[in-house]
Amino acid sequence: MALSLRTAVVDDADAMEALRLHSLQDVPADPDGVTRLRGYLTLPTNHGVLAHDEGTLVGWAMTRFVDEADAPPGWYLLGVVVHPDWRRRGVARALTDERLAWLTPRAERVFSFTAPENHAAMAMHAAHGFTEVRRDFTMRGRTGMVLFERTLR
Repeated sequence: MALSLRTAVVDDADAMEALRLHSLQDVPADPDGVTRLRGYLTLPTNHGVLAHDEGTLVGWAMTRFVDEADAPPGWYLLGVVVHPDWRRRGVARALTDERLAWLTPRAERVFSFTAPENHAAMAMHAAHGFTEVRRDFTMRGRTGMVLFERTLR
């Protein structure tokens, strides 16, 4: 595997949404998914990273600055999408490392959250030095999430 990473741009939204739908088959199609991604990628409070293997998009992940009433303000690592054929091959780890490196000069700390039953994400947080803040976190209607925090500098 020859993994390469780069910053996502607006023109990547179609491929990102197609990979999301293919990879997360239990997630319903979103008729506004591409439009939403395009909007996210134009904002300075968002940063997307793509992972390619020999030119094929195999994963992507987003980072966003959140300043909402139901969450501590700051930068958040958001979901990681990895093609099923490339899982357990270091793609999510590489995407997380890249986002943390991008955030380090920009923030003193970073947050993330996941469902407690997502064992892969729970392990990823531990491996990247995140500490658990609480287990009753709610964000945008998703309840019962585990909130994590990591000091960057």
